[in-house]
Amino acid sequence: MPEENLKNENIRKKKDASQEDEEGNEKKGFPSWLKLILIGLAILVISGGAFTVTKYIIMPKYFSHKVNQVLGEKSDKNKKEKEEIGLIHYIKEITVNSKGSKGRRFIVTEYAIETESKDVIKELKTRDPQIRNEIITFLRQHTVEQVLTPSFQVVSKNYLKTAINSRLNSGEIDSVYYTKLIVQ
Repeated sequence: MPEENLKNENIRKKKDASQEDEEGNEKKGFPSWLKLILIGLAILVISGGAFTVTKYIIMPKYFSHKVNQVLGEKSDKNKKEKEEIGLIHYIKEITVNSKGSKGRRFIVTEYAIETESKDVIKELKTRDPQIRNEIITFLRQHTVEQVLTPSFQVVSKNYLKTAINSRLNSGEIDSVYYTKLIVQ
């Protein structure tokens, strides 16, 4: 008889457990709010990883590739013919606070602008305030970290050449050279 009592008791316990599962009173597993938090954390970790990979691995490789393309084109031209220095207009010292530095970091630059035309040199002298403003506006849009990248000088010289040429009426400049670039 004691064996039958144990069997009956086990059968009742199994029935009680199955009834509780069907009623939903005692379910095993994680609560739904905890599942939502875990999913949210997983999304944050994945997106943070994607951002980090993009910023520190993909973008620097992209910019260095672009710089190599530009430098490769220039070296091909240099091999074909030696460059002769044209007429030079100097942009004296420009000091600018960098983007996001709250006045604690700054950039000091000087430029030499090359052209073949005396008329362009005269116009550069008269448009010096406009050119300085263009340079200041360009530099203030960049952080110190951006200015320190190897590709910045190539990209900035090309941008400034295009911007300066858009202001000139008497001809175009050939090149923009950094004569000073200090980051503090």
